[in-house]
Amino acid sequence: MNYTNTITWAYFCFALLLSQIPAFIQAQPRLAIVNPDKRGYFVKGEIVTLHLSIFRGEQAYMTGIQINGKRLKSYQVNFPVKKYTHIQKVDQIGNIDIPIVVHYFYKGTLRTFNRIYPVKVVRQDSHTIRKLYFYHTHMRPAYKNVQGNPIKVNFRGDTQNFDIHQNAGTLYFTPKKITKSTLEVFYQGKKIDRLRFDTQPFPRPKVEPVVHGRQSSRINTNRPLPSVTYVGLKLEQSYFWLGLLSLKKVRYIIKSYEVLHYRNSQLIKTKQINRFVFKMNRHFECTKGDVITLRARKAVRVVNDQIQLPLDTKGMEFSYTVR
Repeated sequence: MNYTNTITWAYFCFALLLSQIPAFIQAQPRLAIVNPDKRGYFVKGEIVTLHLSIFRGEQAYMTGIQINGKRLKSYQVNFPVKKYTHIQKVDQIGNIDIPIVVHYFYKGTLRTFNRIYPVKVVRQDSHTIRKLYFYHTHMRPAYKNVQGNPIKVNFRGDTQNFDIHQNAGTLYFTPKKITKSTLEVFYQGKKIDRLRFDTQPFPRPKVEPVVHGRQSSRINTNRPLPSVTYVGLKLEQSYFWLGLLSLKKVRYIIKSYEVLHYRNSQLIKTKQINRFVFKMNRHFECTKGDVITLRARKAVRVVNDQIQLPLDTKGMEFSYTVR
């Protein structure tokens, strides 16, 4: 009897373990590189788009790509929507294996994805084969009719936010910008589905106060306000390794503030400041117990000291009490 109970308990534990495996697998992100072009070979001068997809990775970000040990140049700075390009040099025809390494992070943990991408060179003069373009994309199974055959559908809604490619068995949705989008799916004039996309934005920078115009200093709330000459806010990368993996030099700048002065819980003065840091006691006369709030109104992400991308300033503020 005890032996039978032991066997029964073992079967129960094994069945319980099997039931948990799908849930565990679904919780993990999975990367895939897919070429929508089914010809399977490369010809000189042609271009191919490779779709890099992160499945089940709602908190996953692609950070960099390497081919043959060389980091690819990125032509887009929106995150995680990135466009990379690579031109493969060859000196003979035949099969070639291209090692591809993708760096990404999932829920704050840095990960690496390795893939050997096979190509075939079929021309004697193929010294340069196709350019490889990588996009972050959403992949979905193609819609099918009652016979089980793929059908071509039409989309309405936020179509301007996507490049849509319909393959025989797969739909590819490549976002052009970081936004929440909705697409309605129609077949022969009849609505058959509705798709919603929520591409995660670049992690918001951390907000820290500065004093005396030196970014390494912090506001000392134990000091009286007159000793605080210059104040402001600074923005830094949320994850230090993003700066190491980024293909671009990126920094953050706050261009304007709204400064609010409270006394006895009453707002007595507001002022717009259009500088990175400013002299506090030039604009406000404060006494002990007053509360000062610095609220960013305009901020940008500067790429390679040239391109300026606007940032959402919601939550970029800091308050302190004069003591």
